[in-house]
Amino acid sequence: MPLIPLAESYVMAMVGTQATLEHLARQMNAINQEWDRRTDNGLSYSEAESTLTATLEDVIAFRDSVRYQRVPPVLRGIHGEPGGPIHHAGALIPLAEAVLAGLRIPAPNEGSERQEALSHFNATAREYIQSVEHVLKHIARNAEALHLTTNNPVPTTTTYALVELSEEGTAYVEGLTEFKVSLESLVADINAVNEAWDNRTETAVSFSETEAALEQIAGLAQEFYEQVQNHPVPRPVRGLGESPPREAAPVAEKAAAVLAGLRIPAPNPGFERLAALDDFNAAVERFNSSVEHVIAEVHTHAPTSGLAR
Repeated sequence: MPLIPLAESYVMAMVGTQATLEHLARQMNAINQEWDRRTDNGLSYSEAESTLTATLEDVIAFRDSVRYQRVPPVLRGIHGEPGGPIHHAGALIPLAEAVLAGLRIPAPNEGSERQEALSHFNATAREYIQSVEHVLKHIARNAEALHLTTNNPVPTTTTYALVELSEEGTAYVEGLTEFKVSLESLVADINAVNEAWDNRTETAVSFSETEAALEQIAGLAQEFYEQVQNHPVPRPVRGLGESPPREAAPVAEKAAAVLAGLRIPAPNPGFERLAALDDFNAAVERFNSSVEHVIAEVHTHAPTSGLAR
């Protein structure tokens, strides 16, 4: 079943991390085996130390790639849970450090500490690979329920009850509808600005231009939230009307988080910014859904709530 682009990209990236870690584990084991046979192959201590140091750096980079991987919002729990990929990727670092530390124990040390650390490193590498398999199986079993497939039905326009609303009810509903329309341009703008920045080698867009654009969008998102919060709610639907302002707050928060992610200095790869962008898009969807629900309820209960003409 075809996945949405973000989910497909995540799956391919996580499969790639399995292959990367297998390569790192082979590299880690190979240099240790070479060191244990140094009387036959003539490997020097400096060569072994240099290789293990470089491997440790690769393990740290591997951990960072897993930690900052773009994850569909609905999968962030399983990706970051105890026993998940992030957990095991992080656990590899002290074990790789212990292997290097074991090498550095002066003679006549026989290498037992190093070999023990290597054994734990290998076990944790296997646990990481299994944790990724667990995530991939979870996606395969639940992709449709998690709305990660392109086969999910396209939302249709809600059909409202045939009732003419009062002036107060009409003003409330029209205001909510306008909020949805205003969000469309914000969504298009914030995604276009981020896409241009990610492709800046081709677009030649500057940091200052991108920052200014995201500052403006963040300001508009905050204004949007304040407008939704101050939109008069008819008394008969006061409780129901709490939903749109509640769902509008994350829209402003995540727009600001996208800007904050851009401002993280190099060599940050931008994963925080992209994760915030995913959250922004998801927050917009939740807001739109809440508006559709509220409008439908207003029409349905208008005859008994006093909001019918």
